[in-house]
Amino acid sequence: MRWIARLSLVLGSVAGTFLICELIARLALAPQQVVEIELKSVAPSRTARNSLIEEDGHIDSVIDWSGHHGIRLRPNLSVTIKNHLLSHQDVRIETNSLGLRSPELPEREPGEYRILVMGDSITLADYMDEEESFPRILEKQLAASGHPRVRVINAGLPGASTRDEYYHYPELKDGVRPDLVLVAMYLNDATDSEKFYARTLRWPYSKSWLLTWLVNRLQISEKSFCSEVVTSTGIDPKWKEEFRAGRNLHSGGMFSSKDGFDFEIYHAAMDFGLAWNPKSWEILAKMVAVFRDTVVQSQSRFAMTLLPVHLQVLGTVANVYPQEQFMQTCRRLGIDCLDVRPVLRQAAAQNKKRLYYDHCHMTAFGNAVVASGLQEWLEPDLPRPSRP
Repeated sequence: MRWIARLSLVLGSVAGTFLICELIARLALAPQQVVEIELKSVAPSRTARNSLIEEDGHIDSVIDWSGHHGIRLRPNLSVTIKNHLLSHQDVRIETNSLGLRSPELPEREPGEYRILVMGDSITLADYMDEEESFPRILEKQLAASGHPRVRVINAGLPGASTRDEYYHYPELKDGVRPDLVLVAMYLNDATDSEKFYARTLRWPYSKSWLLTWLVNRLQISEKSFCSEVVTSTGIDPKWKEEFRAGRNLHSGGMFSSKDGFDFEIYHAAMDFGLAWNPKSWEILAKMVAVFRDTVVQSQSRFAMTLLPVHLQVLGTVANVYPQEQFMQTCRRLGIDCLDVRPVLRQAAAQNKKRLYYDHCHMTAFGNAVVASGLQEWLEPDLPRPSRP
């Protein structure tokens, strides 16, 4: 009986401590993210949306996980994300019948030029309003510069890689009929897109503000505690030890010292650090070649841009190995390409505005900088608008 009493005391103390910490978390931390989902009515005779059909705490509810070639956005949704984890803004996401974060595409007008932008969560920009994403800003800037019939369509998918975008394209080409397919590549695009890495708390743990905060900040990865799908790349994770050889890695100074920069690459070896692995570019070259051929066979133009990690934009370390490999790959395959790192670095040097929310997702200002760089690059090859 004494042991039972002691055990009860210990368990009661632990439970009480947790409840106190939970109360402190609810008082001190920002409100949790809430995702509200409505299904848009697609019947021509009905214009009102259905009532709220789902409410959850993470963006996973907007994703269709059932496909064999990566994830997709669920079509015909109207989504409100309150207090987004990244931007802390209230965001509205509308998906059309193709499952794209884009208005419903009307019948193609005479003289209309369509740009299909394929990318990952950076392109999708689910953490801000659509008007602040670089595809939408690009469309507005082109219209203001004398190209009102250019339509830019956002086909971004969270966690997508080049391979996933390749499989996505055949699903979209007939409905979109793009003149230009622009692939916005990121440094981790050599990953296997058949699986998407997600780490979210299961119910009832997700109801705890404290545990949610810990998972988001500390990236707890116990499988018994979190729902987890692990990305496979076909690249041996031990490659990072080869990268480490001969380097004096240390934490801190990632924006100002070579050793601090390399430390970040080492610890992101299976994410953006993959871009420093030569094998990644061999994998990407094969993917891109097939992607290019598929788009060209559809009578569309194919082009690419490379989005950098924030270390390469905000820091002083001149390590551009991924950009060099990207440009060499594009030249070898005869692909028009743009490295937007220089325009982002110029903006960082000339402005005090924040460019990034984290290592890759850009603020509205960062998106505007990318859109301006793309406009200047694309505009000379766009058809001249006919005079009335």
